Amino acid sequence: MEDASLLLVEEGDKPYVPPILQSDVAPCECTAPRLSMVVIMATAVAQSFAIAGLTATMALYLSDWLGFSEDNATIGVSLFNVLYTVLAPLAGVLSDIWFGNYLCQFWSGWLWALGSVLVLLTTIPAVVGGSFGDPTTAALILCVCGLVLVALGYAVINVIQSVFVGDQYLEHESKELASSFSNYYMFSNVGNLLGEGICPILRQDTTYATLMGAICLSTVFSSFLFWVG
Repeated sequence: MEDASLLLVEEGDKPYVPPILQSDVAPCECTAPRLSMVVIMATAVAQSFAIAGLTATMALYLSDWLGFSEDNATIGVSLFNVLYTVLAPLAGVLSDIWFGNYLCQFWSGWLWALGSVLVLLTTIPAVVGGSFGDPTTAALILCVCGLVLVALGYAVINVIQSVFVGDQYLEHESKELASSFSNYYMFSNVGNLLGEGICPILRQDTTYATLMGAICLSTVFSSFLFWVG
């Protein structure tokens, strides 16, 4: 029996070329980082900076600026930590059943940014009134609403962001996936280190408005970067 590749097609007597199967194509050995991963890494740095900076200075913000006692400030920080821990399972429901990883991370990022804006407003007396250690009711309400939104946004993103990293690769790209996970956690730790190092310095050497402004800018930047990327 003749080889099928030697048969001629009736019209035009052109040689028959067998189709190339996807399994016959060797996977591309790409070493350059893909754009999606660059965006995810940059987003991870900015978000890690924001949450690390906020948690590192929250107790002093509550006690110094909002006039909480030391015990109440500690309770406030603990409630914030409990809130985003309890809300974490919500991320799985939202991403797996309703919206998917991308939309969950997109909208959670903007909720986080909105919460940061509300917290920032509490540090501007011209907006909410009051003074250092003597807040108005409006400032307290904005603070509570802002921290709840931050906890909700962070809880969802903290759970699904690593899953979103895995979504960027195909099954045969296991080596690239492992490398990207290492880079992702490295950049997240870099953001944590920057937040824990820079934000207390900002609190000590500048104002709380500057501190919360830096945290707010970081969350807005990360959300915008994720959107355009």
